[in-house]
Amino acid sequence: MADKTYDLVVTARWMITVEKDGEVLENHALAIRDGVIEAILPAAQAASLPATRHVKLDSHVLMPGLINLHGHSAMTLLRGLADDMALMDWLTGYIWPAEGKHVRDDFVFDGARLAMAEMIRCGTTTINDMYFFHGAMARAGLAAGVRTFVGCSILEFPTNYAVTADDYLSKALAERREFLGEELVTFTLA
Repeated sequence: MADKTYDLVVTARWMITVEKDGEVLENHALAIRDGVIEAILPAAQAASLPATRHVKLDSHVLMPGLINLHGHSAMTLLRGLADDMALMDWLTGYIWPAEGKHVRDDFVFDGARLAMAEMIRCGTTTINDMYFFHGAMARAGLAAGVRTFVGCSILEFPTNYAVTADDYLSKALAERREFLGEELVTFTLA
């Protein structure tokens, strides 16, 4: 390993590898080159590795990023709206009318960016999101550098986004084509 120069060596007080059930390494480091973790080794060994940058985290836990498996990120902009209501009362009396009034491409982009900033701050690096204006969600994910699974909602009732199930599907497929080849963005059906 000493014959390579790494881009980054990160040493942490604790490291959760998720390789073995419950394994927590103490005083270990990651050696990273070209965006790939090439080695996990004791901190004492890592200290002498040639690297462009060394980062020491004396009181931190280093672990893989978290995954949000079900999100409606743009709805961060509706946070607190009648949140003490029963679900159907909340949806029919407050959320759906608010969405009808406010949800459009820029609303989804702004709400998703806010949600992603909050998720990144808490260690989330991947999101599976289902909402409307899928291109806005994809753009937000790219802007934030978050791996984004864009769940294309196919509904049988009208919204600001589409009117019929065929309309939802047609728009979703068109937006998907726009982002083909983007490494961080994957379109799915929701």
